[in-house]
Amino acid sequence: MQITGQMIHETYCRVSGDGKPWQDINDAAKDRYNRMATMINGERPTIVCLCGSTRFGEAFREANLQETLAGKIVLSIGCEWHSDQALHLTSDDKERLDKLHLRKIDLADEVFILNVGGYVGESTQREIEYAWRAGKLISWLVDPAPVEAIDEEAILTGLAQEIQQSYPEMNDDEARTFAEHAYRHW
Repeated sequence: MQITGQMIHETYCRVSGDGKPWQDINDAAKDRYNRMATMINGERPTIVCLCGSTRFGEAFREANLQETLAGKIVLSIGCEWHSDQALHLTSDDKERLDKLHLRKIDLADEVFILNVGGYVGESTQREIEYAWRAGKLISWLVDPAPVEAIDEEAILTGLAQEIQQSYPEMNDDEARTFAEHAYRHW
């Protein structure tokens, strides 16, 4: 069964008890739900944007390789600012590169924060806030803060059951896949 953006939105509304009818949400939200559906349906790879301090060039290279091997399209930094002073980049160049990186976040489905040792600098913090406001899935190399343990399996099982009640034509595997993707993006 093909998952649609509208199905994802309606499931979110039922589970959260919040939200507007499909016809009342804006085009950007519809686009986000439709992109989630194409990923769930396996129609295109996930696009991930790597964010973090450019002083951690090795972390960018490693994450680029790992995310690519995981089947994702990877958007990354244009240069290693802290180690590429020999390029004679000006502060204007850095500002232009920072703005360009925000456009990469716009293109991405998710961002991966390379906070080596927990470090998040000013530019990275700005990128995190930008990605969050844009509704991007955010994952971290190092958990930013301890989080109380949750029973993710129970949540996924309950969500899959809710989805199957709403869409009885879905089999167990389809409902579980839908639930896993929905959970990651909510």
